[in-house]
Amino acid sequence: MPRSSTKDLSLKMLVVLTSGLGLWIAYGLLKGDWIIVLANSIGCALTATVLGCKIRDIRGEDSA
Repeated sequence: MPRSSTKDLSLKMLVVLTSGLGLWIAYGLLKGDWIIVLANSIGCALTATVLGCKIRDIRGEDSA
């Protein structure tokens, strides 16, 4: 089964989204609100995974 492509996803959007979720995690930690931390940690982990796949695909294109 071939790998899915990330060519339709914007690198800048993924960086901004992951960073924004990271800032929400920091805010939740400062406020002591574990619901904010938990919810945004899940979202941040998912977007960071997609960001990692996007970077992998960009590097793969450069070597091809």
